[in-house]
Amino acid sequence: MLDDAYSVGMTDYVVWGGEPLLRSDLPTLTKYANRLGFDVTIITNGSLLPKRIDEIAGDLYGLVVSIDHPDASKHDEMRGKTGVYRRAVEGVKRAKHHSHLNIFINCVVSKLNINELERMVKLAEQLDVKITFELMEVVPGYNEHLRPSNEEIFKSFMNLVELKRNGHPIANSIAYLEGVAKQIPYICYVPEVLVTVEWNGNIRVCSTISEKLKPRLKNAYLGNVKEKRFSEIFASEAYQEYIQAAKRCCKCNLSYPREIATLYSFNSKSVKNFISKVAKHQ
Repeated sequence: MLDDAYSVGMTDYVVWGGEPLLRSDLPTLTKYANRLGFDVTIITNGSLLPKRIDEIAGDLYGLVVSIDHPDASKHDEMRGKTGVYRRAVEGVKRAKHHSHLNIFINCVVSKLNINELERMVKLAEQLDVKITFELMEVVPGYNEHLRPSNEEIFKSFMNLVELKRNGHPIANSIAYLEGVAKQIPYICYVPEVLVTVEWNGNIRVCSTISEKLKPRLKNAYLGNVKEKRFSEIFASEAYQEYIQAAKRCCKCNLSYPREIATLYSFNSKSVKNFISKVAKHQ
């Protein structure tokens, strides 16, 4: 899969889950991807990070650690397991021994932490890393009660804009933060920029596209990388229909669809943010 992905021009390999650090063969995967020429990033809850970071750090470009609350007990309660916060913070500190690593905290914003975002920024400053914020993805019938009100979102994300302007280590672009705060419409280019491959090789339709916008498929999958090459899947009628369906959907408030959209539209705030991150790591 990695050979094929690199051959069609993909540049980044992001390993997430689930929890990727549960895989005993993770160092083999990251080393192979790095030697091919990918920038490799791991997204983890951090619970195993203190034990495993040293065996994979040499092949990583980026490390994203999920921390959703500045208080250890609250974060552990949200994660459903005692000690996760402590190990995540310990893992970040250990990861910083590898100076080439680009380390981020990622905070998913919900009613459970909407009033703690400034403290999360302070946590990032204490750890000397950057932080990204994602407004929670709403799954009807499951978690919509955890979505903050529009007023709460506007106030909190506009406050993040001011914090970023004042030099605090927020990695999101101002275009993203303002876009979420004001619910600014955008055109989604995600299917043209990245692809999600599940554990069994299936490529799936973005879960945030509503049923009426999904391509007319028997299920939510667009092909399997164990059966077809990426070039075949991308050229298929189903995938092309998926691209067009995504462009009619702007309901997602995750960072990557909005950041990609603003970059594609040459939004000056987003382009400036992107260039500043690239220049830092040259």
